[in-house]
Amino acid sequence: MKKILLCTLLVTLVTFVMAGCGTHDGAPAVDEPHAADDAPAPAEVVDVAEAAVEAHAAATHPLEAMDAVLAMFPMYIDTGLPHVEGTTFRFAITSDTPWSGLFGGGIFHTSVIEDNIRSLFAGDFAASGSIFSVTPDWQFGQDGIANWSQDLSANTMTIHLQEDVYWHDGVPLTLDDLVFAIEVIAHPDYTGPRRTPPTTQLVGFEEFGAGDADTISGLTLSNDNRTLIMNFTEMSPSMVYAGSLHTVPMPRHAFEGIPVAEMPESDAVLVNPIGWGPFIVQNVVAGEAVHLVRNENFVRGVPLIEEIVIERITTEVAPIAMETGAYDIVEFPVIYFGDHQNPTNFTFSGQLIGDYNYISFRVGHWDFDNNVNVFDTTRTMSNTNLRRAMAYAADEESLANTIFHGLRFPAATNAPAHHRGLHDHTVPGFPFSPQRAMELLDEAGFIDTTGDGFRDDPNGDPLTIIWAFPTQPMEEIIIAHYIQNWASVGLRVELWQGRTHDIFYLWDVLDYDDDDDEIDIYMGAWSPAADPSPVGSWGHIIWNASRYTSAGYDAILDRMGTPAAFDPDYMRQVFSDWQWYWYHNMPYYPTMWRMNLWAANNRVTRWDNRVGIPPQEFGWHLIGLSAPEPYSS
Repeated sequence: MKKILLCTLLVTLVTFVMAGCGTHDGAPAVDEPHAADDAPAPAEVVDVAEAAVEAHAAATHPLEAMDAVLAMFPMYIDTGLPHVEGTTFRFAITSDTPWSGLFGGGIFHTSVIEDNIRSLFAGDFAASGSIFSVTPDWQFGQDGIANWSQDLSANTMTIHLQEDVYWHDGVPLTLDDLVFAIEVIAHPDYTGPRRTPPTTQLVGFEEFGAGDADTISGLTLSNDNRTLIMNFTEMSPSMVYAGSLHTVPMPRHAFEGIPVAEMPESDAVLVNPIGWGPFIVQNVVAGEAVHLVRNENFVRGVPLIEEIVIERITTEVAPIAMETGAYDIVEFPVIYFGDHQNPTNFTFSGQLIGDYNYISFRVGHWDFDNNVNVFDTTRTMSNTNLRRAMAYAADEESLANTIFHGLRFPAATNAPAHHRGLHDHTVPGFPFSPQRAMELLDEAGFIDTTGDGFRDDPNGDPLTIIWAFPTQPMEEIIIAHYIQNWASVGLRVELWQGRTHDIFYLWDVLDYDDDDDEIDIYMGAWSPAADPSPVGSWGHIIWNASRYTSAGYDAILDRMGTPAAFDPDYMRQVFSDWQWYWYHNMPYYPTMWRMNLWAANNRVTRWDNRVGIPPQEFGWHLIGLSAPEPYSS
């Protein structure tokens, strides 16, 4: 799958990064007797939500507002308190529907939820199983279990793997396991989301997938399987960004004998996934819970925590669950922040991410034979003025300041917020302007010919725009807000089948049933990878459910992947061109940039949301618990 709709979360590999600083005043020392519901002294009551809204009003650009709001929360926590042995870490995952549980293999999972869970067992925590670390610039680092180098003139990347890394079942991890992962991705029966450039640019990738070769000729292993030379048809800047080139090994021995088409439903993926990380999966309750125990042979050292229990909870119960001490950590739903912004038993920690909410327009279909998007001029939303008018008609700022308490930010362009250097601030975006929306609709011939208050299409036929929306908290208020905005400029918008839908079902429809579905627009959210290139999200890929394509658009995306784009100035120019092309054509529009808010119980000794902390300095193995049970308020 897919973009993570409003429940987030495509990951990305580095959306869930942690490490540690800042103290919890009043937490009892571990050698003092205390009850589990003892709580630190109440902190001064501060209206952070009001301050966040004020930051929006004072800012001259949404990114400025985002930085001001992020500064209101610590990025990392380090209590300095010792770990209490024999404790269990309780991790809550907020999701209003069961997760799919495609944990094993590292090439089938489709959501940030699964990435977050994989961060505990797949490998080093920030990299979700990658053999490389991640730098503060979201690029591959040299602190992982492997290092790398590039030769641009030879179109090669060389990888060297250290020797003391083992899968959870004791089998040594080698680079042949990475070769195996890429072979599965190239196989014609593979239907997962990892068949994207630059992995597909390996020499011999297509020939192997077509059955014309027994191996991928661009992958050359040393005799000891610890050095791998990758040869590419063309070098691309995407290769150095985490989450672009596939660098997550897949245990060949665990999948031996399983046909590729059957792998996603196999026990090796759903029931007994193995990794090389700090914790070992002990038990999985499908879609609901995972129990893990510590890996005594973890390459970074024995973890402090003995076991971790992960449980799914609905978004609406997350605040009460944290206040009552039911869990140690949760990604806090910001829609409930206003009523819970001064906790006494847990601490908020902010996180800069690239995630954004968006509304996308269905303008074509997916060609399953050739794996490309096809633009369809007959679809309702193929009219550019109609798409742009809907963006101008939507009041994002009021939603950000009310429902989301100032912790969402109206998106100014289609560039992700975490790649600040690539933003073109001259792109005007789509500030709330019903007048401009009506002008665009009038120009395109969308006129109310019957006097019922709603516009008809340019042919004079009634126009009803069908909107697919994922089930989520506060959905009634959010849906009513947009429908009222659009109605105010004469556009009739109705929910698909008259209701919201389960997120995973909705994406199955959008990805695989798009030839004859009734959906005109859909609401989603995207967790972009560290690679700034949008090829893996808005290019010719099945989860680009807008299906938009054009010669001009494709040419810009192609330029992002050329060797010339290694030049920062060239890359900035290409990204400027992409943002301006989006502004004029707009197959989708980001509604809000997002930040994450994590809630950590005061017994959690360390937590870090900064990007690029070396795995030797922070990871799940270094998190401790300073009390036998979580504190309650």
